[in-house]
This record gives sequence, structure tokens and C-alpha cells, in this order.
Amino acid sequence: MVAAIAAGRAGAAVTVLEKGDRVGRKLLATGNGRCNLTNVDLRLSHFHCNQPEFVRGALSRFGAFQAISFFAKLGVLAIVEEKGRVFPRSGQASAVLDALRWEMEDLGVEVRCGSIVKEVLRSENRFSVRTSAGQQMVSADAIVLATGGRAAPSLGADDSGMLVALSLGHSLVQTFPVISSLRLASPWLKHLQGTRFLTAATIRVDGEIATASFGEALFLEQGASGPAVMDVCRIATQGVRAGKTVELCLDLVPEAGVGQVRQELERRLVMRPDRPIAAMLVGYLNKRLVVPLLRAADLPDLDQPGRNLTGDQLARLALVLKDWRFPVTGSGPWSAAQATAGGIDTVDVHPDTLESRLVPGLHFAGEVLDVDGDCGGYNLQWAWASGFVAGDAAARLT
Repeated sequence: MVAAIAAGRAGAAVTVLEKGDRVGRKLLATGNGRCNLTNVDLRLSHFHCNQPEFVRGALSRFGAFQAISFFAKLGVLAIVEEKGRVFPRSGQASAVLDALRWEMEDLGVEVRCGSIVKEVLRSENRFSVRTSAGQQMVSADAIVLATGGRAAPSLGADDSGMLVALSLGHSLVQTFPVISSLRLASPWLKHLQGTRFLTAATIRVDGEIATASFGEALFLEQGASGPAVMDVCRIATQGVRAGKTVELCLDLVPEAGVGQVRQELERRLVMRPDRPIAAMLVGYLNKRLVVPLLRAADLPDLDQPGRNLTGDQLARLALVLKDWRFPVTGSGPWSAAQATAGGIDTVDVHPDTLESRLVPGLHFAGEVLDVDGDCGGYNLQWAWASGFVAGDAAARLT
């Protein structure tokens, strides 16, 4: 949509081929329905690509403040929240979608829904696009391929755009889900399923700390999710795919050091020495975490009174409370992911225009490229920036 607007403003006659029954369905799901427009902290380290500098070109032309201004001119005012995250003041993703649709209408952009692209051909400096709409052929001077990635297939996401690029000679960096849940190895997951808690989540790869995040976590039947886990998903998944040993380490008492945690355990035992071990953490942790945690600490019969615990056992329990480890076996399914890592190899794309180096007139925008951002507005920022640059550059060719 932003590519169409940029091209329309540059004077091009623009047609949007949308395979769904309406445009922007995936946008409505972003930011839990609030649409995390961008982030004021646009350091390149928040973006991931085989060519780390590739995103600089588009972001230098259309950064966070350009995005905020762009939407303000469409009537969507923004507010900056914690961690630099920017949301529409209305708190509604639907308002963002409406503003984009109305601007396309005002510019005379033609939107053809239900048009699945089957084939793109290029000859004599023109493109012919065959669609599913009655085998219709659409002719164009330039094309912007902005089909997204594979995350959230229920909202229409797939790899169709990447297949088009492959048919035109481009290469693909293998894709995998990111900003997603993690699959874990643990016999306690069914018991823990549905339990939410605050944690500091750390990923260890071959024993070394690789990344960490703080926030809410949620146990699932086959793993864990929630913001703290989704933030560290990419590094964890990369490690698993590289054949390394990966662990998710959960700190269940992030506000205290291990010594303070042990003191609290000792205090609880002094207060209620005759209570069973299984009851000693009730009121300190979510009840559903207690038994699996005690088992992870390799404590004896949980029905015996707490006074029977030794100093070594208390120390071991304090350590598990601060560093409860789960082997990571991979990421969750595409249906649980918010973004796609991998995509069209950026080696064959001009960073300043997002035009193909192999097929003149073919431009790319968004998640179809091998670019993904961290959680916090970075993937939408890349969508706006790349869409604007690609649409504007494509219009110059018409």
C-alpha cells in the first residue's frame, strides 16, 4: 500500500494485485490490534540480513520520523511509548489501514482483489503478469513485488512472491519463523501449559550467553511464547539450525540476586518448618510452576516437611529459581510467527532503489526480501521504508 501511494504521488498509474478479498488483513493483527507503527531507535542492529548494511539505504530516506510524519499527513497521529515503540494515538490498527486505503483511492490507485499472480514475464522492457482472475494478463512498465513472507498463513501469507522472484532468476536465502514461540524439550510442558509469568529469558548457545530479554512468558503444550521468548527466538532458532546446543534459561525472580532468593527460601522455612516442601513456594511463584521447578532442582519427596531440606538443597533450589533451563529444539510453526527470516537474497538488489540487479524494472519491498526486524515496530518500519523507496523508484521508470 505504501509502495502504491509513493508511486501514485510520483505520477504513475498504479494497479495493486491483491490475492485476498481485501487489502491489509495482516496489518490489522499487528501490535495486538494496535499497530506498532515504528520505533524511534532505528539502529541497524535491530534489523537482520545477510548484508547488514543493506537496510541503511531505505531507512535513511524513510526513517521513524518520516514514517510518523507520513501518517500524520494521512490523519493518523502517533504516540511514543516505552522502549521507543510508536503507536497510533487511536490505538487502532484499523485506523492505519483506513488511512492507507483512502489515500490510494484519492490517488486513483486501482485495487484488484482476488488476483493471485501466477506468472510474471518480461520482454521488450515490459512486464506481463498472468493472474488467476480469468487467466487475465496485466501489462506494466515496472513491478513492485511486495507479497510479504510466510508468517501467519491464516492471514494469507505464503511464499508465492518468493517463487515469482525465483522464476525471474533470483536466489533465495532459506526462510524460518521469527518473533515466534520456541519448541522445548521437557516432560512438564503439558502440566505448565497456559501458565503466564514475568521473567528474564536468556538464550545460551553451546553454553555461552547469546541474547536476553525481559517480559512476560507463557508456557505452551510444546514450548513457550510471550514477548520475552519471542524477543530471543531468532538467535535460538539460528543456533538450533546450525546444530548447536541451545537452552532457554528462565529467571523467575529477576528482581533479586541468587543470595537474596536463598534468604527468602530460608525465611519461609523458618516461618513454616512443618509445611511440606511442595507448599514452600506457594505465594512466591505461580502454583503451577512449583512442582516442576522443585523436580528440576532434584529435591526429594515433596510431601516431607521443609525442615528436612539441607543447605545444599536450598542452594540448588535458589539456583534453579534464577536459572531454570530448557533445551530448545526449534521455533514454533509459521502460524505462531510474526515475521519471516530469509527471503530474496539482497545481493542481487540495489539498496538505494530496491530494484533488481538482474531484472531491470523489478523492485522489492517488505518481508519478501531477506530482511527481518526485532519485535517492537521494526518490521512495519521496514515495510513502510522499503515500500516508499521501491514505489517511488518504480514510478521513475514509467
